[in-house]
Amino acid sequence: MKTKLTAAFCLLLLLISCSSISHSNQQKSVAEGKNNIGYECKRIKRTGSMVGTKVCTTLAQRETSKTKAKELLKESRHLQHKNDVN
Repeated sequence: MKTKLTAAFCLLLLLISCSSISHSNQQKSVAEGKNNIGYECKRIKRTGSMVGTKVCTTLAQRETSKTKAKELLKESRHLQHKNDVN
């Protein structure tokens, strides 16, 4: 009985590992195609959360986000300076 359970468990592990290998190879080929446009994924943890979320962006999206952040910072500094003068 114990031998059958052990054999079944080993077979299950073998099947799981084989399926994950083919899946990871497929993901690599997709990722290689996406790298041509600067595709990048990061795991980001939100403040107050222990669970990370996967965020994927292209190079163009990251550049746009960076530009918008700089504009927002510049605008907030301008408003702060304007309030300090008055």
